[in-house]
Amino acid sequence: MHVYFEDWTTPGSLEALTERGVPHGYRLIKVFASARNPREVLARQSLMTKIAAGGTFTPDEVYDYGDHGVYTGTEVEQVLAGYDLTNGGNHVARSLFRFSNQWGLYQAIRLARESTRWQPEGILDDIQGLGKASKDPTHEKDLHLDVFSPEALQKLQTIIHYVNPRLLLEPAVGVEWRSTQTVPGKLI
Repeated sequence: MHVYFEDWTTPGSLEALTERGVPHGYRLIKVFASARNPREVLARQSLMTKIAAGGTFTPDEVYDYGDHGVYTGTEVEQVLAGYDLTNGGNHVARSLFRFSNQWGLYQAIRLARESTRWQPEGILDDIQGLGKASKDPTHEKDLHLDVFSPEALQKLQTIIHYVNPRLLLEPAVGVEWRSTQTVPGKLI
């Protein structure tokens, strides 16, 4: 899967975070994943993309969250199965989870949330849109990570120089492109 980035920073989005008492680093970067490479499809070679596997989690994958527990790939796969996504939605969710863990974003997001009332409860709760996608598969292509805490933005800066707009997809372009993508059905 191809992981790509969009800058959703607006005064309104930052104001909403501030009103909810959620610390932020004055940026809101959304991380999406697609089976198709946006650099090729959109003819935008300057876009930054990363690769993250979307296949089934395996028992030998281990995700250690310190005080929050240690999870095997099998356990994460069981939690994901509870969302009853299509094959395509599962691939997107797995790739976002792996990407986030590989680069330390997941840990930075969790650390930032520990000091607020806005804490995720489950292992996959940082993937935005899972609940909506489980009710309506057309939303699976919109699954994403929100990166806005100072700690998470600092980690993201090691992956992508997100202040360079050429490396990011504009939200309007991303929304339009995702609207043209089909959602693969469930495997039988």
